Amino acid sequence: FNALRRTLRLLQLLTENHNSELQNYMRVQTNSRKSYDLVQSCVCYFREAHRQIISSIAPTVMQCLMTLTEFVQGPCAANQTTIIDARFLEAAGEVLQQPSLDLLDEPTANLLRHQVVTLLVSLLEARTDHVIHQRMLRSLSIDVLKSNLTSIYLAFLRDHGGLYRNQAFLGTFRDDIHEINAPPARNQTAIRRFFSELSRSIKALFVEVVHTDSEGPIHGNKVVLDTGFSMFILLRTLLDFDPSLASVIQPQIQINDQQSLKLLKSSLVGQLAFVGLHIFKGIGRCVRRLVPPSSTTPTPPTPSSP
Repeated sequence: FNALRRTLRLLQLLTENHNSELQNYMRVQTNSRKSYDLVQSCVCYFREAHRQIISSIAPTVMQCLMTLTEFVQGPCAANQTTIIDARFLEAAGEVLQQPSLDLLDEPTANLLRHQVVTLLVSLLEARTDHVIHQRMLRSLSIDVLKSNLTSIYLAFLRDHGGLYRNQAFLGTFRDDIHEINAPPARNQTAIRRFFSELSRSIKALFVEVVHTDSEGPIHGNKVVLDTGFSMFILLRTLLDFDPSLASVIQPQIQINDQQSLKLLKSSLVGQLAFVGLHIFKGIGRCVRRLVPPSSTTPTPPTPSSP
């Protein structure tokens, strides 16, 4: 799989920086006697490989997804349509289901889902015709997307206590920029150290994690918050297209009278209502003190003096 992975990496590099000419060239070679649709071929490989992804082919599958992402970012509308027509969405929906990646360790499965969601978001980039929106809603389960987003958030709370630390994200970088204002001799050292650390981080993120020649397990963050943010963007975009999804993403909760009273007290309107109620009760008590209670027993007449 090393040769295939390196070839896919080459195709990715050729189309980086939104090179629209090469992006279209990957789909059709107009100056060649025989044209090969490399975009469709990459999708076909993913559809075949996703059925049983094991650790030995996981780096190649992830590289395939990264290459497809570069094919469409910019965006390239024709390549977006080609990927959709090649039935990528059906395979992506199966990968996002939790049981589909049982043969992989958790960090590898997280990274794979991250690449799938990144590509899904890229397929919607700058689309105004809503064709892809409609096909996504038909092919992807909103419940599965919601379940993935929920599991990422719960893992974020479990492993990082809800704190946005470097360890919670896919890539981590040291911040040595504050040393740039040091004296000139030290300034050069700080710059070299900063870019050296930056280079190592990029290498760990894009080379050692995905493009390694080793066929062993991939090491990555246990929680990939980047996936959660991309998943939120995907759901938000689909919700803007179809507002009725709100009932699925955030269903109405059935509450009893006790919970209703508690919610009412916690709201601003409820607090004002309870203040008004207490005021009226206080006025009632004052009135009762001022007005003596009427007695039902008639008072005997006072005898008249002779």
